Amino acid sequence: AIDLEMGVRGGAVLDSLAHLAMRRGDSDAALDLWRASLTERREIGDLLGCVHLVGSLAMAAHRLGQPERAIRLYAARTAHRAQMGLSLLPSDDLEAQRDVAALRARLGDAAEALWRDGGTMSMEQTIAYALEE
Repeated sequence: AIDLEMGVRGGAVLDSLAHLAMRRGDSDAALDLWRASLTERREIGDLLGCVHLVGSLAMAAHRLGQPERAIRLYAARTAHRAQMGLSLLPSDDLEAQRDVAALRARLGDAAEALWRDGGTMSMEQTIAYALEE
């Protein structure tokens, strides 16, 4: 139980540091921290934490001009949350909703196919895709 608790806490610390790095404009550091956190959470079986981090990496992909990657990751996050029976508070998901709307507008007709592609990825496929550089 202590190892699991330390893994969750360590992942949360990495996630917080990544958000700070992104706000400072250090996207490389943010991506490294989010990927490290995702790897750690996968290893301890924290699927909810993994889904949260997929959303963070989707946001980062959008900010870094990777719209296809971003929309796939947002779709995967949405699908996995639904499979887990989880919903978000509107305030928690406002930024993601804005991102997805902007991505759909930017990608046009391709957006729907990319969304379907992301939404059909297994959790392991999602994590592998999110960890790719």
